[in-house]
Amino acid sequence: MEERKVMKVFRDQLRTVALVAVAQFSLTALAEAQPIDYHGNIAPLLRQYCAGCHNDDDFEGDFSVERFSDLEEGGSKGVMLRPGKPEESYLIKLLTSGTEEPMPPRDEPQPSESEIALLKRWITEGAKGPKTDADDISILSMLTVPSLPKAPGASAITAMERSSDGKHFAIARYGEVEIRQENAESRKLSDLPGKVNALHFSKDGKHLVVASGIAGLKGVASIWDVASGKLIRELGPGYHRDVLYDAEFSPDGKLLATAGYDRKIALWNLENGEQIRSIEVHNGAVFDLAFSPDGTVLASASGDATVKLWRVADGERLDTLNQPQGEQYSVTFSPDGEFIFAAGDDNRIRMYRFISLTTPKINPLIHARFAHESAVVKIVVSDDGKWLASSGDDRSVKLWTLPELVQIKAWEAQPDIAPALVFAGDRIISGRMDGSIEEGQVGDLTLSSDAGKTGPKSATAPKAAKAATREVVKVTEEEKAEAIPVSLPAEISGAIQVEGDTDDFRFSARAGEIWILEV
Repeated sequence: MEERKVMKVFRDQLRTVALVAVAQFSLTALAEAQPIDYHGNIAPLLRQYCAGCHNDDDFEGDFSVERFSDLEEGGSKGVMLRPGKPEESYLIKLLTSGTEEPMPPRDEPQPSESEIALLKRWITEGAKGPKTDADDISILSMLTVPSLPKAPGASAITAMERSSDGKHFAIARYGEVEIRQENAESRKLSDLPGKVNALHFSKDGKHLVVASGIAGLKGVASIWDVASGKLIRELGPGYHRDVLYDAEFSPDGKLLATAGYDRKIALWNLENGEQIRSIEVHNGAVFDLAFSPDGTVLASASGDATVKLWRVADGERLDTLNQPQGEQYSVTFSPDGEFIFAAGDDNRIRMYRFISLTTPKINPLIHARFAHESAVVKIVVSDDGKWLASSGDDRSVKLWTLPELVQIKAWEAQPDIAPALVFAGDRIISGRMDGSIEEGQVGDLTLSSDAGKTGPKSATAPKAAKAATREVVKVTEEEKAEAIPVSLPAEISGAIQVEGDTDDFRFSARAGEIWILEV
């Protein structure tokens, strides 16, 4: 009796195994019966195993797989596709380690046997590509990004901007921008690609540019009509191959500058959307851009620990501000065009006198202030040029006087980092990663929690005193045991003779005075 039960269970198990085998065979047969679609079946494999090194930008091995036409063209080492002959196709040899330099490299994930079999079958059946030339688009532009459910609570604020007339206030969160208007309902721009890293109004307040994109795929600068909320134009896809960190209108509204993780800077004609110039010099991501007030010079802050200045008319580099000791995240000009401010990963804010207006010159460093206990995330200058606000990874927001660059207020221990800062009259508005917004009062330095107001108020910052012009005194060093008294300003000449030799000078200065020492 017990033996019959065992035999019955065994037969049932065999029947189950047989059914599974039949089902798997049927699915395999069905898959083999289906025609192979290039974009649906082949492009994902090329994108996963090949396109990272063999694309229009990298072009390793002198070939690209970014488009079917590129794949057909092949490279200098062999014919990639021989329709009907998979074993003679260089693509298969690369993928099956049939060459000295296999693709992908041996230390990278390798295609499975079933994936290789699919590619071989595709070539055997003729290696058919897209149906029309118009369908032969970059396989890198077809990346499918999964949609994840939104986390509970307010979304992080990634950027903010206020129009120059104070009538509009824009707040960026992941994939969307909210435009608040005086005496009107707010408007939302939704379904933006990826994280919004920057947004700026045109000088007349009629247009808003949003810098965003998808990492490893594309950077997008979308330009919107503020009144209607309609998309006017998208710039960047096809040139920028990674997310944009900034997009800036020129002061005259005729140009747009874009930059991002791909280290590239582009200038675009806003009238027709054509790219008029590209700058590919930085050795790190470009995190921020700023036009000079007259629009003739563009500044770029980069992960290569430099800020570079470019002549807009022809793209010539006017100067490299290389004093920083870490990535530079934020750069801006003073409203009068006298100074440049930059800040980043080395915790400091630097202030330069802007003199390379038309020709290459060294812009002298005026101040280098230790500003935050960690990286400086953002700096902004007030419209009247009297104040500078900064935020840092240390979760603090600070206020500085200009041109002295002296800290007069710090809002410490904020709930989260504030990557967004905006001046609105005599208020400084900060947007945080926890989704909250707060305002700091510049005039009386009080902090309030009113994020809805956007109207300007009059600023009451004290005016900075100008230093009196004095004749420069020329002094020659003397070998004395005590410090030589000097009246400033002075020009001192001399030489250090041997190791241990020093020349000492003594001068008088009042607290708060600004002096520059050049060597």
